[in-house]
Amino acid sequence: MGGRRALDDFHHELLRLAYQLIFLFVAEDRDALLERPGPKAKKAEVKANQAARERYALYFSTARLRRIASCRKGDHNTDLWEGLKHVLNALGRDGGEPALALPGLGGLYYLPEPSEIDEDARPTRLPGGAEPLRAAKLLNERLLEAVRLLSRIKEKGRTTRVDYRHLGAEELGSVYESSWSSCRPVRPTTRSSNSRTSTRATSAS
Repeated sequence: MGGRRALDDFHHELLRLAYQLIFLFVAEDRDALLERPGPKAKKAEVKANQAARERYALYFSTARLRRIASCRKGDHNTDLWEGLKHVLNALGRDGGEPALALPGLGGLYYLPEPSEIDEDARPTRLPGGAEPLRAAKLLNERLLEAVRLLSRIKEKGRTTRVDYRHLGAEELGSVYESSWSSCRPVRPTTRSSNSRTSTRATSAS
């Protein structure tokens, strides 16, 4: 029972990560993610905010990930995942990350405190606390594969790039359904099949 529940938790976290990425794609492409200085901001504050926005775009944005995914397969390093985790963690905490102009959104990105975690469920979960995937090592190759899956959609037999800037609710649902089917787990029956299942789910993530 524990193994099945852990697999369900893993599947849930994969889908949650996919939705977190989709939200970032939409928010970035609509220029609605990063913070801007208020109308009464001082010149130094405006300059600092501009530098933070440029820093995010150059080194941490999902737009950068999507550009890399479109032209590179990736390697066995994990630096891209580490950068993405930095963004996800910033969005989940109070105050965000001013150095990247990231707001603290909570909600979808919220990180529960240790005291808020269900102790009865803890033995069935993957290691790493409230966000088990945050403690995982994800190769650049696998992350870029997942980004490609979320950046393209098949329509009438053709694969097209998803236009997140102008994406409607119906199209957004299609992208999410596609990601759901891509990482749907198979119930483990033996140790070997469980290993194959985890590998398949990880690859789809």
